[in-house]
Amino acid sequence: MNKQEAIEEIKNLEGLTILDKTINFDNEMIPKKEVLNIVNQINEPEKPTVPQYVADWYEEHKQNIEMYITNLCIDYVLHKECIDDKVADWYTYLDNKPIQTLVNMHQFGYGVEKEKLYTVELPNPNDAGHVVLYKDKNGKITIEWDCAEDWKRFEGVKLTESEIKKDFAWTWQFAEEVNDND
Repeated sequence: MNKQEAIEEIKNLEGLTILDKTINFDNEMIPKKEVLNIVNQINEPEKPTVPQYVADWYEEHKQNIEMYITNLCIDYVLHKECIDDKVADWYTYLDNKPIQTLVNMHQFGYGVEKEKLYTVELPNPNDAGHVVLYKDKNGKITIEWDCAEDWKRFEGVKLTESEIKKDFAWTWQFAEEVNDND
């Protein structure tokens, strides 16, 4: 149902019938439950859900989105190096419907896919503690020593792939995906 069909349905609502007598509410009120039932049938376009890097690209370019979508097409065809690698990979995977998705983001808003989180414990056979990557309160990633056996439950040790690889790419080999039980 679209908006116009919903309006017609509401216009055609009849009054309230009590004891076989119809009370017409044309200019006063109509049963809220019936109106909500009609409104709930309106087809709304779904907000697209995109990776964080696409959302970042969109936020950087949304003020003049038509020009930047055009430039994205031209840059990809002529100068592949002008586009961030992740955005280029997303853009070239046609199942993503990249142009339609970017336009829909602009029209209807968007959601961001939840990034996978990882913990990184560096092997240290000579100590009972845990040497881990940790994000401090300022968002800086550092190497920390932790003696707690339940160190994986702390939010500061749950990092995204990009956070890990930014300064500590060499530790990626030790990354373990966080599961809901951690």
